[in-house]
Amino acid sequence: MGSYTAKLSSIGNLMNNIYLFTYGMLTNKDVMNPDAKLLGAAILEDWEFEFLTYANVRPNYNKNTLGVLWHIDSEILRECDMREGYPSVYNRETVPVKHNDKTYWAWVYTLTRAAREEYLKNGPTDYYFNTVVDGYLQNGLDTKQLTF
Repeated sequence: MGSYTAKLSSIGNLMNNIYLFTYGMLTNKDVMNPDAKLLGAAILEDWEFEFLTYANVRPNYNKNTLGVLWHIDSEILRECDMREGYPSVYNRETVPVKHNDKTYWAWVYTLTRAAREEYLKNGPTDYYFNTVVDGYLQNGLDTKQLTF
């Protein structure tokens, strides 16, 4: 019984030891769940940022995306999934992210193929764009990648 309890405890720790890399609206402290722990600026190497109707990242060697790294639990991840429209609008995958000279394996949201094709047609609304810009400024991030 003891090893079973230890395994359950270990699984519980994994479910509550989650990192999330954000580059769009979830960089904004007023949007992200207040229980999420902000770790700070981070870099997603070999992924390119693009601003369509919504922000997105996609693999592209020699391009890097600046964003924010959060430490969250499974409840906050579920909340973010709902906000991001996972899995119909955004997919979610784990990627290596650099923060303070250390590598973290973090979840990142990427637009689904169908959503990306739809969102290529328009740029962001003023509200969405300004919310993302505010998130970058709140976290001391350079806003130069926020072009469309």
